[in-house]
Amino acid sequence: MTCTRFVLTPLVMVLLATAAPLLTGQTAPRLTAREKAAGWKYLFDGSSLTSWRGYQQNKIPTNWVVRDGVLTDNEAGVALTSLDTWQDFEMIIEWRAEGDAQAGIYYHVTEDFPSPVDCAPGMWLATLKNKDTGGVPNMYQPFREGAKPMEYMRGWNETRIIVTGFHVEHWINNMVVLTYELNSAGFKQHLAASPYAKNKEYGTTERGPIVIQGRGVQFRSIKIHEIP
Repeated sequence: MTCTRFVLTPLVMVLLATAAPLLTGQTAPRLTAREKAAGWKYLFDGSSLTSWRGYQQNKIPTNWVVRDGVLTDNEAGVALTSLDTWQDFEMIIEWRAEGDAQAGIYYHVTEDFPSPVDCAPGMWLATLKNKDTGGVPNMYQPFREGAKPMEYMRGWNETRIIVTGFHVEHWINNMVVLTYELNSAGFKQHLAASPYAKNKEYGTTERGPIVIQGRGVQFRSIKIHEIP
């Protein structure tokens, strides 16, 4: 398969970064002094999509809306893609799921395929089979679901994703639910048995944007910092 890598021009990045924020009735969260010193920044602070664009697009997709401090994909349409790219990072996402929610958040994405799930690893935030929440789509199931995994589907949850070199950690509500090593023998074994086996770049890209895709999941905060 011939891949065409999606590239943002400097002018497009400026236009997206200066887009008017979407106003809501809630006060945006703020970083602490310690978080600022560590380089944390908000990708979504409850009021603005200026850190995002559409997957394989130069504009913010209309299917994503901010209302009352909450970000939602109303149509399960174009995925949301960060303007910045990340290599080693820690990210914290506050989210909740409704109904038959199914959504994931992906990292080190290349945008070489029509869907981000085919490009790079990520984390299920909510699935029709709730036991998969925290796992890597079609690759890894979480090894620890928690005492009451259905609680992931009720109320607000906090997810933490940490990527340092080849090491990856997925956390839900202060509990590690999955760790794995990119480019390891185990990773290659899982990849060979997955739908992504023919994608030679899957899991090998060292840097890329964050991508959110799915339906029925709401977000009220997404923050991230680069790990030196």
